[in-house]
Amino acid sequence: MMDNKDKIRDYHRSKLEGITIVEPEPIPEVDESDKPVRVAAYCRVSTDDEKQTSSFEIQKTYYDEYIAKHKNWVNVGIYADEGLSGTEMEHRDEFNRMILDAKAGKIDMIIVKQTSRFSRNVHDILTVVRELKYLNPPVRVFFEGENIDSLKSDQEMILEMMGMVAEAESRQKSNSMNWSYDRRFERGHFLTPRLFGYDIVDKQYVINEKEAEVVRLVYSMLVTGYTKKQIAEIMTELNYISNVNGECKWNTNVVDNIIYNERRCGKIIARKTYTPNFFDHKSKKNEGLPGQRKLYKMDDHHEGIVPVEMYEYALELKRLYKTAHYYGDIPSLSVINSGALKGFVPVSLRYPGFRYDNYLYASNYVFKLDKEGNRIDDNKTIAKQDLSDFDLDGFQKVNIRLMMTKATPSVWFKYDELFFNTTCLRKLGDTDYIEILFEPYEGLLAIRPSDENSHNAIRWVKHNNGKLETIYKKCSGFAQILFECLNWNVNFKYRIAGVTRTSSHGDSIILFNLLDAEAETKEIIKYDDGTEYIAYYIWNDFVDHYGTNFYETAYTNRLYIMDIFKKWKLDAEVVPIKDDEEWLKEAKKLVALHIEKLKKGDNNNGRNQ
Repeated sequence: MMDNKDKIRDYHRSKLEGITIVEPEPIPEVDESDKPVRVAAYCRVSTDDEKQTSSFEIQKTYYDEYIAKHKNWVNVGIYADEGLSGTEMEHRDEFNRMILDAKAGKIDMIIVKQTSRFSRNVHDILTVVRELKYLNPPVRVFFEGENIDSLKSDQEMILEMMGMVAEAESRQKSNSMNWSYDRRFERGHFLTPRLFGYDIVDKQYVINEKEAEVVRLVYSMLVTGYTKKQIAEIMTELNYISNVNGECKWNTNVVDNIIYNERRCGKIIARKTYTPNFFDHKSKKNEGLPGQRKLYKMDDHHEGIVPVEMYEYALELKRLYKTAHYYGDIPSLSVINSGALKGFVPVSLRYPGFRYDNYLYASNYVFKLDKEGNRIDDNKTIAKQDLSDFDLDGFQKVNIRLMMTKATPSVWFKYDELFFNTTCLRKLGDTDYIEILFEPYEGLLAIRPSDENSHNAIRWVKHNNGKLETIYKKCSGFAQILFECLNWNVNFKYRIAGVTRTSSHGDSIILFNLLDAEAETKEIIKYDDGTEYIAYYIWNDFVDHYGTNFYETAYTNRLYIMDIFKKWKLDAEVVPIKDDEEWLKEAKKLVALHIEKLKKGDNNNGRNQ
């Protein structure tokens, strides 16, 4: 009896009679067709220099003549890309046009000198060749140098191997170029292409004064508070040139390119970008991270158009725009040096660059400090007999949180905004602008009216049907300091009640003790009859006491100075912690000069006529 294996063997050995085998038509050799063959040729050179241009023209002439030698070949076009890499097909316009024509049935055969001319990416070679091969009718690709015919299946492995060789050559070429650049950069032989603001003399940057004047003005406008959009608009109106061609074409990208190139301050950085993948040639920012390239930096490589400090200031502004969405100029710290508000520092609400220590340094600037860094205050402190014939030791100054009503001037802080109630507005005389002052040493905040032209002026109201209403103000920069140093919970909103003082001259301020901040925690209680009741909770610190020792609070001391000694000077002006640096002074002068030109209608500055 036959087992299963024997049955299988007999089945495959048996042969039925009467079977006719029809062989497919043989694939004709490239030059043996009896029918007209529409032939296209593709050629490419990867650089734009003169030698490659000569090679390029030779290739095109050769294929015109080569196709003409074959009686059945019809020349349907020479597709040629010049100055493009063979590893990237996306930007080879002529190559892509040729493939589309082939798919549209306009081409029967493509001739190319060698696989490396077609592509240096083995994946791309095989993908395109297979797409063309499986069209109906198929489109043949003939690689002349290697004598490879894409329609012959037995040659696909050879094609793959040649593609791998071309890819390896491209990789080696890329590595060699990178090695060459590294050796050049580490010896200080940097590339110095023409840059707006500079001429090139013996491969060195030499300032072009006509263009440099424009560069200095752009930087000066940025560091004095103009946005990039405003700079572009003003430079256009002034009719200033924007590039080495003497054109006046301004936009924010042009401003960016001028400002954020370190070479305009005399520095140089090589390898700021690199190409991770030599196939697609897409550049990536080089930040010195693992797997990236070496950076090569050199200070004082050439004469700078602008000071290094101005360039670095511009970079700091860029960082603030990106990370904190802050779009103002970088403010300077200042402090009130006398009167009841001595040591108070004007606040920049949104600027995120200041920390608590910066405000504390500014506040201490007008005080003498002992060896331990503590203040020596020249104001008279509270004496018990000055306030009352009674000794108030042991008495507590009742915390204002227990006494607040809607009529109490108050400010609310959230993590990124603040809000004053309308009582504050009335107390300060319905002013459109205020100045916010911070005393970090004592934990106090003050607001006073301000002229709108003051550098520290804050618009805190809006007009609604002829009435003024206070508005929420973004304060992410300053609020972050308060939440950190006072250990506030970022999920809560804090209310601080204030007290108002008005001098004999009619100057008013509202003073807030930040240490008395109340986190607003409330619960809406609903009764069965549908009524609702809002319950506010008293914090644990009121369980055993109602305030602070009367003689110990700095807040009381400030009010004491105002009320007892009448040391007002509430209109005392702030003094800068330090003067503007010379480069910033010059920037302000330069901007003022050109804005004056703009006002006078002088708009033929620097433009090639």
